[in-house]
Amino acid sequence: MIGNEMWILLGVIFGIAACLGTLLRIVIRHKIDLVDWFTFAFGSFNGFSFSFIIWVTYNGQNDWLWTQWILGHRDFYGIYLASSLLFLLSTWAGATLQDFKRFGKRHRNVSAPKQSESSISTSMSLISWAMLFIAIISYYVYVKGYGGFSNLLKFAPFIRSGRFDLIAISNPWTFLERFGSFSFFSSFVFFGLVLSNTRDKKFSLSKLIGFIISFALSLTILYIRRGRLSLVSYLIVFPIGFSLFRYKISFKTILILIILGIIAVFLIIPQANLILKRGTEIMDISQFYASQMSFPYVSFFAQMDSGQYRFMEDVVLSPIYILPDRIFKGLLHIETASDVNTARIKGAIKGEGSSVTGEVPVDILTFAFMQGGIVGLFAVGFLWGIFLLFVDSFIGLVPTGVKEALYAFSIINISILTIPYGDSRHFLLENIYFVVGIIAFYMFGIIRPKNRYYGATEVENS
Repeated sequence: MIGNEMWILLGVIFGIAACLGTLLRIVIRHKIDLVDWFTFAFGSFNGFSFSFIIWVTYNGQNDWLWTQWILGHRDFYGIYLASSLLFLLSTWAGATLQDFKRFGKRHRNVSAPKQSESSISTSMSLISWAMLFIAIISYYVYVKGYGGFSNLLKFAPFIRSGRFDLIAISNPWTFLERFGSFSFFSSFVFFGLVLSNTRDKKFSLSKLIGFIISFALSLTILYIRRGRLSLVSYLIVFPIGFSLFRYKISFKTILILIILGIIAVFLIIPQANLILKRGTEIMDISQFYASQMSFPYVSFFAQMDSGQYRFMEDVVLSPIYILPDRIFKGLLHIETASDVNTARIKGAIKGEGSSVTGEVPVDILTFAFMQGGIVGLFAVGFLWGIFLLFVDSFIGLVPTGVKEALYAFSIINISILTIPYGDSRHFLLENIYFVVGIIAFYMFGIIRPKNRYYGATEVENS
């Protein structure tokens, strides 16, 4: 039987192999895209982090629930690493196919809509104001449904834990809360417009005011949601977006962005407990990380234990997840992958009974395995590689300034955060504002065909 030290070593080897493979892909192609950010983070999370969690758990520093699962399923460690490798290779395969398709179209002469830079900037500003207006109205009605802001603050812990039975007021407008996040997209676009104006030595008071209002509303919404990772992942978009705008992408820039990410994970997120009033003490960093990031490995072990598959149900039905819970759960009786996962690990889904106040999210590897075992790993990984390059291409069509802000968002929320949070419903709801914003950009001709396949992803050797 392989000892713990060997499993830790194998996890490190997988992480190194994934990072070296990503680096080789960047060197060969002379540019970096969302696939590279994903595979680098995937190798780090499913390799280095896996080894770290095993080490911390066997040293008695993990939560009792996670410890039970991790110590009791040593036979699944090898399957976990092998599945991670298959998913990684499948993602590269899908990205390679999409790259070939892009290469074939790259030199075609495509006519571009006749819009000036000024009119495009105006269109982006109008879309941002419209989305901000929708966010303000939606969130106002949502807050009003709970009887005001003070009531919402009081009910926030129960809302987060799904214990609506403990809330004295029944709010029929809860589904409007997700549209408040439209302010996130507005803040990113206004930030990008301010950056581009700075480069052109221009000043626009309306865009600056738009950024301040959308930024303030976004922080308010994130504070009420009380999500540490959501708050940090939102805030870090701005320094990364500025770095991408100010400096050309080089290996030095990539290293700086990786360091920023590590600082966010190990230093800033634990401190967010105090800001969001989710604890009075700052835990030991290794203990904190183990308690917060063991769930993907436990989820995979729980799926292996069950042996039941969902046969791509979560992929096919993903558009339905935008509907209010009372429809797709109450009327249609549809359970998400995370619902099933939570029930397997904790005995009930979030909000059912006083003992289950938190959901156990599904990571992208477990999500893929739930769709059909080995076939699911290959199918979801392959489709994911295609999707990442598709998003990368679309962002490359956006004018400079806003492009860097949206690319920073995509690195964090699409390439990286889908690794621990891979449920299709979670992905759709957390990024609905981005989807709507990009569609609006396309409909209003902001995404210009003449710029197709040329993004801000070229990598310099310096």
